[in-house]
Amino acid sequence: MYRLQVCAHTQVGDRLALIGSTPELGEWNLAKSIALYTDSRRYPLWWTEINLHQPGDSKIEYKYVIWKGDGSIQWESGETNRWIPRETSSETIIVEDGWFNCIQPYPYGYWQYPQSKTNLTPIEPEKTILVLGSSVALGCSAWLLKGWAEHLGETLQKRYGYRLINRSILGANVNTIIEQFPQLVGNQAPKAIIVALSLGNEGFAYCPPEERERIQQRFETGLQQLIKMIRDRGSQPILGGVYPHGDYNLDHYLRLEATRQRMLTWGVPVFDWLGKIHDGMGKWGKGLSFDVAHPNTRGHELMFEAIAPEILVQNYSPNILPPKKNLIFKDGPLEIYREHQGLLSIINYSPYEYNVHPMWTEASQALQRLTTGIYEDPYNRDLPFRTLMIGTKGLESRVKIPPQSLVYFQYQCPLKSRQRIAIIPLGDRCAVRMALYKIGLDGPAFPFDLTRTTDLGDIAEIIANNFEDMWNPNLLFYNAAEKRIYHRRWWGLSFAHEVEEHENPLVDMSPIFARMKKRYQSRAARFQYAIAKSDQLLFVRTGGYTAQGIQTLWKQLEKTCQGKPFRLLLLSPQESPEISTIPGLYHYAIEFNPDRMYADLGHWLYCAEVLRTILASLGVDSKNLFWCPPQVPQLATAALGEHS
Repeated sequence: MYRLQVCAHTQVGDRLALIGSTPELGEWNLAKSIALYTDSRRYPLWWTEINLHQPGDSKIEYKYVIWKGDGSIQWESGETNRWIPRETSSETIIVEDGWFNCIQPYPYGYWQYPQSKTNLTPIEPEKTILVLGSSVALGCSAWLLKGWAEHLGETLQKRYGYRLINRSILGANVNTIIEQFPQLVGNQAPKAIIVALSLGNEGFAYCPPEERERIQQRFETGLQQLIKMIRDRGSQPILGGVYPHGDYNLDHYLRLEATRQRMLTWGVPVFDWLGKIHDGMGKWGKGLSFDVAHPNTRGHELMFEAIAPEILVQNYSPNILPPKKNLIFKDGPLEIYREHQGLLSIINYSPYEYNVHPMWTEASQALQRLTTGIYEDPYNRDLPFRTLMIGTKGLESRVKIPPQSLVYFQYQCPLKSRQRIAIIPLGDRCAVRMALYKIGLDGPAFPFDLTRTTDLGDIAEIIANNFEDMWNPNLLFYNAAEKRIYHRRWWGLSFAHEVEEHENPLVDMSPIFARMKKRYQSRAARFQYAIAKSDQLLFVRTGGYTAQGIQTLWKQLEKTCQGKPFRLLLLSPQESPEISTIPGLYHYAIEFNPDRMYADLGHWLYCAEVLRTILASLGVDSKNLFWCPPQVPQLATAALGEHS
């Protein structure tokens, strides 16, 4: 028996019916349509019950129609029909069809009375996985509630003989699970406990904008508390990642992405769902949701496909320490071990995240002992800053080690196997460098990083001039009123960070000129080295522009890159019809103002997340970033003179 129900607003005298593809549903003959019913208590809900369990087509298609009081008929619009699978059980299935004229791509139905589970013989805690979540973890809006957790349970049982117990609660948030944790978990310690909650149930979608950050913090703090409670119980904590909501906007999405990024640094496995099921802006992907809060059958399937079931059965623990041998580097609470030639481990004993990068000379050089190539965390390949690149001079990428954890890095492939992308800012001020710093993709400075460059023609000429006159003392002068150094040839170029407090530039500029020569020669060498040694280039420019200026700059970049693939990212709050036809130029009408970023840390973080999202859309992240060394190798520098 099926109980089909749908919501519809009707006029007095109207009645609702359904017509479908099977004999029971009239085979699309309106004279044989099935009437639906409603009453004053449940209106606008309409329903009917019909036996569809007889043998026949496995897929039953149908639509609802409204018989108007005047005799006319209103069909549900569109060529797509509703459908449900034909089930063989005689038990009643309730089919939730949402609203009239809103046809879902996948059906949602559930047993009227929960089906008893079979084969629930006792299994030792070492082979038990517990799920603590909310309605999505229960499978809501999937057909017969077969959601991601149900798929995962079936896979664990078939492959590994593990049992998954789902003790999720409708509407649960972090406080619900914390308060009921003792009752939900009981006295035993399952091998792993999955916590799968959402910001949606914290009120994130509909709270005032000024409340969103507080809700984020409460959610994240609650998850971290649950991680500790699970570890104290002796189980492995695993987190279900954040997921979309139909009423999220851009600000919601950027905050959602920020929470996701932080969760990935907590030293526990995370089911990284967001990229699989959102539309690029935090809403559900097309055809993947039943309503604003829940995925449909296909959405649940994609969530399951984002899970690596083997993580739940491995002895995964970021706190298991390797034998005390083959130590190749130690700095306080940080230790690096060479397990063998193709595997290393990094242990962080401190309660703080450790940032290991190429400018840390001793750590970088210690890794010269390993085979050059690309190494990744085998347990968390998709996490940011878990890709370690080792060249002939040592470390060539940045990695981040979570607090009190161990991370393995396993050899994957030679460096040349991956296209490495250099990010090179082109002014107009230091906003890009500031944002890159917050997302961990910054490195040694390039020539335009700490200058003001208001004219794109100047940028093109400076690059064409190989930067040589950029620090020419005969072309520089100090403006005491503005406390800036200006350029006589390129009037749009000025410097605000070159004079130190103890110096008097009105009396003696020579030490300033000498320092600028050293700094900008190094920065110019890095610019040319990155162009010569990277596989692709992404130039980034903020501030105003003219169409002519962009075209001039583009021609110079083509000449400088000499056929190497490059793109230009323009962050400017202007319309862009004049330049929209340039292939490889990406314009975002957004302002990156360093003054506002300095004054407001929240805005600085917001800009950083915007840039992270844009870079991700362009395929640039910590896994393929080209890291230019602070000191460009001398042989390469000499060769660059010929290259430029």
